[in-house]
Amino acid sequence: MSSSFFRLLPSVVATLGVATVCVACKPALSPSPITPATAEPEPQSAVQQPAPDLVSLEAALANRYVTPDVSTEVLARLTVRSEAIADRPRPPANISLVIDTSASMRGEAIEHAREAAKALVQDLEKGDRVSVVAFHSRGDVLVASVELDDENRRQVLDALEGLEATGTTALAEGLALGMQQLQVDRRSDVVSRMVLLSDGVPNDQARARQVGATLAASSISLTALGLGLEFDEVLLAELASRCGGRFHYVEDAQQVAKMFQEEILDIEQLVAQGAVLELRAGPGVSILEVVGRSQAQAGVQTASVPVGDLVENDAREVVIRLAVDAHRDGASIELLDASLRYSDATAGAGTLQDSVFVAAEATADEAERRAGRDRETELVAVRALTASAALQAVAFARSGDVKRAKALVETSEKRARTLAKSEQDAGLKALADDLVKIRGTLSSLAPKRVSSANRGPAVGSRPHKKSKRGMPSPASAPQLGLAEAQGMRGAHGRAFEALH
Repeated sequence: MSSSFFRLLPSVVATLGVATVCVACKPALSPSPITPATAEPEPQSAVQQPAPDLVSLEAALANRYVTPDVSTEVLARLTVRSEAIADRPRPPANISLVIDTSASMRGEAIEHAREAAKALVQDLEKGDRVSVVAFHSRGDVLVASVELDDENRRQVLDALEGLEATGTTALAEGLALGMQQLQVDRRSDVVSRMVLLSDGVPNDQARARQVGATLAASSISLTALGLGLEFDEVLLAELASRCGGRFHYVEDAQQVAKMFQEEILDIEQLVAQGAVLELRAGPGVSILEVVGRSQAQAGVQTASVPVGDLVENDAREVVIRLAVDAHRDGASIELLDASLRYSDATAGAGTLQDSVFVAAEATADEAERRAGRDRETELVAVRALTASAALQAVAFARSGDVKRAKALVETSEKRARTLAKSEQDAGLKALADDLVKIRGTLSSLAPKRVSSANRGPAVGSRPHKKSKRGMPSPASAPQLGLAEAQGMRGAHGRAFEALH
């Protein structure tokens, strides 16, 4: 996050002058199907499904006005909402379970993973598809994609007894095989989802990221569950975010079954699949950051943000930092066009979209700028910035940049506590408290550098596994105490959930 933003924080909170903006009205239209220009027109006799108006896109700004004649930053908030719909059958499911069966899963972990997978298979309905991939030193398809009926459900349950813990952690191979299995019979009217469970650091992080990018490009939703104290939380959270999915820290292996059951509940309540926000900045405006989500570099004109699947009565907040050039007093500023694209999961209406346009106004009137403040949007934005700081700090520390991580935590915690106190906001205070838990672990998260005197391993010892930076993997960092590790993992997981 740029240092210029933090220099503006006193005006954000104290003088309420964070990028003052107004939101233009969006078209008063129901979502409409997107039809390719080259598509053949349907016969007049074809039965058209009505487009359900169940998902909406709204926009707001931390302030409706900006100070004239100076460049500034604007905080914009996009809210994706979904409504409930009663008395409808749930769509068919296509689930791929990708389970870590490396040696670190021995004992209760593999036992609970086995029982949780069996419970999920029992909860799936006749006609759903399921596949099971195990990964250890390689990836194995334990259960090839199969449409469930009474006979083969028992065969799948019997096959799950073969889950055994051994070997290393070939996560990339597991993800690739899981993706292959989901593609066997993937259809627009079926909910395809990968559920990943891992408790370790993968053999090849770069390869895992490459497969994750392919998953995202294929619009496959990924739920990543990190089990225990040794998994790579940065990687799992990144994979889930890129795929518009979810990431959870599973502190106790007994919770795995509950997490698997939540996947089935989500499918029962699904309203929209694969929602994506497309952002385009206006003239003289650039996108600095889609807080906690964007993979793009700062200063871009466009960004694509995966939002993922939406269940009934869902709400997703996306906060965007915009850089705005100087404008004269009284000027109207075209800030942002935002479009939401998603697949209907309720009435077979295909791909739908909704859009909003966001604008601001420059004013030299300080009183007017103060009156333009939207306190709720400011709170939502600072909550997002605080949660994002937690994720970034862990990532910085894991890469060896502890100094940067600590500076980010210090600045973010101060900002969060100031606003939480003035607004009496318990949620923001809790995020600030989580930053404290993370701050105490940052030095221990950093990988050890290999000194020149110890470049060669001792006879009979195992050499360090190197990263691209020439440092060992995160698993070789100084070990945290149990309470510290659990506190950091929990804080990291809650930060991800706050953003997604």
